[in-house]
Amino acid sequence: SQLHLPFIVVSGTIGETSAVELMKAGAHDYLMKNNLTRLPEAVRRELREAKVRLERQQAEAILDQTKERLQLALEGSGIGLWDWSIPTGVVTLNDRWAEMIGYSLLELEPISIQTWRHYTHPDDLQKATVALEQHFCKVTQVYECELRMHHKLGMWVWVLARGKVVEWDAAGTPLRMTGTHLDINDRKQAELRLALQHSVLERIARAQPLPEILDLLVRGAEEQFEGGLCSVLLCDQGKLHHGAAPHLPAAYNQAVNGISIGEGVGSCGTAAFRQEPVIVSDIATDPLWQDYRHIALAHDLRSCWSVPVIASDGSVLATFAVYHQTIHTPQPQELDVITLVVNIAKIAIEREQATQALEQLNRELEDRVLQRTTALQQSEASLREAQQVAHLGSWELDVQTRQITWSAEVFNIFRLNPSHSEPSYEALLHYFPPDERVRFNRLIDRAIHDAEPYTTDFQIIRADGSRGDIFAKAQLVQDASGKVTRLFGIAMDISDRKAIQEALQRSEERARATLLALPDLVFRVNREGQYVDFLTSPQVGNLVAPDQALGKRFHEALPSNLVGNHAEQQFAV
Repeated sequence: SQLHLPFIVVSGTIGETSAVELMKAGAHDYLMKNNLTRLPEAVRRELREAKVRLERQQAEAILDQTKERLQLALEGSGIGLWDWSIPTGVVTLNDRWAEMIGYSLLELEPISIQTWRHYTHPDDLQKATVALEQHFCKVTQVYECELRMHHKLGMWVWVLARGKVVEWDAAGTPLRMTGTHLDINDRKQAELRLALQHSVLERIARAQPLPEILDLLVRGAEEQFEGGLCSVLLCDQGKLHHGAAPHLPAAYNQAVNGISIGEGVGSCGTAAFRQEPVIVSDIATDPLWQDYRHIALAHDLRSCWSVPVIASDGSVLATFAVYHQTIHTPQPQELDVITLVVNIAKIAIEREQATQALEQLNRELEDRVLQRTTALQQSEASLREAQQVAHLGSWELDVQTRQITWSAEVFNIFRLNPSHSEPSYEALLHYFPPDERVRFNRLIDRAIHDAEPYTTDFQIIRADGSRGDIFAKAQLVQDASGKVTRLFGIAMDISDRKAIQEALQRSEERARATLLALPDLVFRVNREGQYVDFLTSPQVGNLVAPDQALGKRFHEALPSNLVGNHAEQQFAV
């Protein structure tokens, strides 16, 4: 009953039919009416047993609830379970274990320890075997190993394997082991991407040559594409030129070097033309490769994904491509890697272009200074000294803790001691003028809450009180739910560049004022004898209007009575 009370049958005759039926129905004891001396003890005994039965039922109910909660927790956590009979090699798996590598349990049958060995990466299998042996020898209390397993779609996924021997024989030989598989693929991929990003940005900050940076970037990307061969082609005047492709065949690199940008020019030429990603999973059948597939197939290249590297002004800087020797379609994690690589390539190439532009500006300034008077030579020396390539530093911001991490170059930009720790976020704000401080906070908040990266210039107040300008670029890292967890980016000191631009403007204004003050006619012609500059002083301004002379030849611009007198000087000026 619900009260778990004992039921004792008292009968007047032995073998009474009703008493027998009651005993069959669950009565606990049977007494004769003429022998009731046992009744008190029988009652006490049955009460004790009823209590034991009640406690057992309660314990079983609690155990069932615990099992149910454990099962729900396992299903909710996405943990794969395995149970290994070590002597026989028989393994029992749950559905989640198989789902992690894209299969059902039925597809994996017959299941044994060889199933696990078959799908584990060869490099990781050796590592896992060593970890198992250490646990079997009781060197470690728990077996634990991070390893890659081959997914049904063709890629490798990371799992954390943990387990423990639960049965040993008398000789200490392991008999049975149980454990779990936890999907850590997103974390491992993020760690690999972050390591690649740090490595390349550090070299960008040290201003290493662009070919070395691109080579490092491509090699790092290839480590995250199983069987992938990567390349970077640089865009220049409507053509694509070799940038980096360390593992593609040299003959193939030579064949595609200098290809034109256009529709139907393979994956890279088309991606640069369209300014959008181009995914070709099968080169042999895709029409974009109609005129080029013989080159790729000759080197056993079967698929090619290409993504353009777009500059801040919207122009195409380069293309990043991933080749496979099998028909292959990109997975989401591979697309994440491509996005990261393209962003880093953009930073590296734009910085190289900025450096070249500054160097070209330096050369032009030096040429102009050499043509000026001795009085301007001192100004030229000051300008050349001011034209230094900006230092570039990397930084990170943990969104939750607001903790800042800087490279040494950022310390130098703010003229802080690199041996000291980074300032707090609140302390950092004091290195910006009040108006810039508000804008900086607004951009940071927008990046965190709206997932908006930014690229901008800031004015700063250095530790020594001086002011400067920096170019800042910020990217973001999001968790699986899309929440921004970390910001990272670069800071480049552009104070010298801005100072040079201002100095150059003042110099040209002084030169123009000097020329206008001369009581004469000053002009410049090209090789065809056409005027490209035409300046007159007020005394001779009535000879010809300067805007009417530009683009004309000598005899077309000046009055006819002056042409003969000065014809011999036409190309001497």
